[in-house]
Amino acid sequence: MHLKLLFLCVSLIPVISAVFTAAGIRALVDGHNAFRRKIAKGQYHQKYGKFPEASNMRKIHWDRNLAQGAQAFANRHPNGHDDNCKTGENMYWMYDMGPTSHDSHAPRAIKMWGDEFISLGMVGIKTGNGVGANGHATQMAWADTSKLGCGISNWKDGKYMKTVVVCRYMSPGNWPNALMYKPGAPASRCPAGTRPDNGLCA
Repeated sequence: MHLKLLFLCVSLIPVISAVFTAAGIRALVDGHNAFRRKIAKGQYHQKYGKFPEASNMRKIHWDRNLAQGAQAFANRHPNGHDDNCKTGENMYWMYDMGPTSHDSHAPRAIKMWGDEFISLGMVGIKTGNGVGANGHATQMAWADTSKLGCGISNWKDGKYMKTVVVCRYMSPGNWPNALMYKPGAPASRCPAGTRPDNGLCA
C-alpha cells in the first residue's frame, strides 16, 4: 500500500468566531478551478516552464462534510497538520495587526499555496519519494481531487490577530512517485461519469 506524504490528513485565548460566507466559498472553489484549468490547458508558467496539458483534471466542488471537519480542526487553533485525518489537507497561517475579513483570506491562501510552483517549481509532473516543499500546490493540482471543504479561525495572539485556514480534499493527492495528472489534450480522458467543461472534467 502506498504511503502518503505529510500533506495528507482523514482555551482561554480570545477567539473571534469565523466561517467562510457564501462569497468566500465561491472564491475558494473558483480559485482552485481557475488554477487547475490553467494547468490543464498548458497555460501555467511555473519556475521551470509550462506544465504539459492535463487530460483528466477534475473540476472541484464544495463538500459540506469536508468543510465541517476542516472548520472543527481550525477551531482548535492548530500549528501543524492533523495527522489523524484521512483526506488531503492544505493549511495557511497569517498574522495581521487587526481584525480582517474572513473571506479575504480565501484568495490569499490560494495564492500562497499555488505560488510554490513559481518560487520552487517542479521538474515534470511526478512526485518524489519524500515530502515535497511544493506539496500545497501539488495537492491543488492533483487530477483525481474533486471535492473541497475549508474552515477558518482567527484569534488574538499577543498584539496580532492570527488566522488559520484549513482546506481538505478528496480524493487526496500527493501520493509518492505518482503523476499529478495524465498528460494529454485538455479533458480528453475524463473519468467515467464526468464530461469536458472548459478544460476540466465535471
